[in-house]
Amino acid sequence: MTWNECLSLGKEYNTIIITGCQRTGTTYTAQELSKELGYRHYDEDDYGVHSIEGLRGIMDYDPSPKVIQAPALLHEMGSMGEDVLVILMTRNEDEVVSSMVKHEWIKREGKREYNKFKEGTPTDGYEIYRTKTSFGRGLNLPEMDYSELRKTTGYIENREGFDIKQTKRG
Repeated sequence: MTWNECLSLGKEYNTIIITGCQRTGTTYTAQELSKELGYRHYDEDDYGVHSIEGLRGIMDYDPSPKVIQAPALLHEMGSMGEDVLVILMTRNEDEVVSSMVKHEWIKREGKREYNKFKEGTPTDGYEIYRTKTSFGRGLNLPEMDYSELRKTTGYIENREGFDIKQTKRG
């Protein structure tokens, strides 16, 4: 879907979850979408990155319109109700893997994330990305590619020197 289609569809939901493989732009997408729609924003750190209970707590106890970033909970998205819009972020896989390597994400989280979908040790970041993306597609989630983020007002092309979340310098 395009960025404008995402905005239009998002207005129809009280709860929107942005998910997909890590390093696909879930953080920025959730921030920008919440800003554009005037919804409350929840980062994965707000509920505990891997905590479905924390995510459900936000959904159950905050009645306000919200956008929640949840890449580490993609494996739980099949249990979200029809009243929740779940968007799958995709991105050029070379860019995803390059970011995984740059931030040493594979070393820290790769096996843990992969094992939510398949047993064993992934051979590389490509296998993690493909496994997670394939799972999301199997759920028939609406997809938005990272390239659509270039259409947003806050997008910055060169993020050298930014923090691991790639949303601010530091």
